[in-house]
Amino acid sequence: MAIERVLTSEALERLRRPIGRARGLPREAFTSEEVYAAEMSRIFGRGWIAAGAATDELAQPGKVIPLVLAGRPIVLTSNEQGRIQAFHNVCRHRGVQVVTKACSGQKVLRCPYHSWAYDLDGRLRSTPHVGGPGKHSHPDIKKAEIGLVPIRCESWANLVFVNFDEAGPDLLTYLAPLRERWKAYDFTRLRLGGTATFELKANWKLAVENFSEAYHLPWVHAGLNSYSPMEDHDCFFIPGFCQGQLSRNYAAAPVDGRTMPRFAGMTAEQETLAEYPVVFPNLMLGVHADHFFALTAFPVAPDRTYERFDVFVIGGEAMTPAYAANRAATVERWRAINVEDIDVVERMQVGRTSPAMDGGRFAPGQDDCVHAFDLQWVDAILGGGGRSVRAADQNRGPSLGGVTPRVRPRSLA
Repeated sequence: MAIERVLTSEALERLRRPIGRARGLPREAFTSEEVYAAEMSRIFGRGWIAAGAATDELAQPGKVIPLVLAGRPIVLTSNEQGRIQAFHNVCRHRGVQVVTKACSGQKVLRCPYHSWAYDLDGRLRSTPHVGGPGKHSHPDIKKAEIGLVPIRCESWANLVFVNFDEAGPDLLTYLAPLRERWKAYDFTRLRLGGTATFELKANWKLAVENFSEAYHLPWVHAGLNSYSPMEDHDCFFIPGFCQGQLSRNYAAAPVDGRTMPRFAGMTAEQETLAEYPVVFPNLMLGVHADHFFALTAFPVAPDRTYERFDVFVIGGEAMTPAYAANRAATVERWRAINVEDIDVVERMQVGRTSPAMDGGRFAPGQDDCVHAFDLQWVDAILGGGGRSVRAADQNRGPSLGGVTPRVRPRSLA
């Protein structure tokens, strides 16, 4: 099934209507193997994507982490100088996956098949018996030309990113619109406070769509809605880059009467502000006065998604034993919220196996970010790069370095 048979002119016209009359993506966009393959090459195979690892995890030289991104085996390494790099996790001899488990204290990456060995900068160092028994070199096997194939790799906010495409800007330039909006936060101080993982029997886009709206809070997240209600959430847009939810009623949760340290220099308004943008395609972020999180959805199959959730706290005092209970409570609170989402997200996947699912409708005033994400996906899968945001949203005025919400939230306390 070619993309054009899913994204017909009729389907595109229906999606691009004003939100109250628009229809969502065709159900095949969530079920088709052909669409999934196109996503791996056209979306995840191009541009910057979060790798699902924190720089803190690679802080010690000799750390090695194998991952699968865009359906491709890769490996992250930290060399003797602590430089983080990424390579295709494929031996240049017979194509064997070199590393299968995360490990520490490594000097070389050794293929288990014929023992070809690479250093942590990807250079081929040894080729035992390559020219015959006892002959460990051969004129035609030029080690300098047969290292592990590198992948662009950079980091921001303690997150590692990779890019399979040699073209395009560096990571910080790419993220410049979001970095400008969040310039009040010193992300260089972030330290990994805890991690959780989830497996969903659903397409990755449904996980992102669910993250992009607060409409479901009263029914799916009764606990969260009791202190951060749906009415206190709204959308914000960074034109041409991303969109997300915001709340102006955030309050840090105390543990034994103590809350975690905040970012320095927070204004009264920033103390109660929380923002939750989606950095296309699959990185969902949350910034608060006292912590930052990253939820990354990794496609496994058209109907399977692996998620990694990382909580970062402001380094120094927040990483001491005195705040261990606070860190654990923050991770657990968000873990429980994410678990509450799994059932409805998986039910959305089941619904997309029915011919009665015609794309569904968007709720005006609730699903603005979902609609914008679907438009980004269409732009990316059709070759536009996925950086479009609806023109109607580009007229909203600035606030806190970004865009004012459509409706003033009920509580600013």
